[in-house]
Amino acid sequence: MTYSLPIIVAAILSINEVLKRVGVPKKFIPLVSLGTGMLGAVFIVPEATIQLTLFKGVLLGLSAAGLFDITKVAKRK
Repeated sequence: MTYSLPIIVAAILSINEVLKRVGVPKKFIPLVSLGTGMLGAVFIVPEATIQLTLFKGVLLGLSAAGLFDITKVAKRK
């Protein structure tokens, strides 16, 4: 089954939001996003090598963390 990468990023953002509401401190959300992205890549978008899979996971996690930071800046303005 093929998943679109933006959908995975949205899922990571949703998981982060749930964890934030449960009580995880906001300063740990980017780290959680990175870990969730790596886990998502391993289980959902496996590549030929583990290095490529983990690299894609890092990109997914950092994309979600960056999107999270952009929404914080947009809310301030």
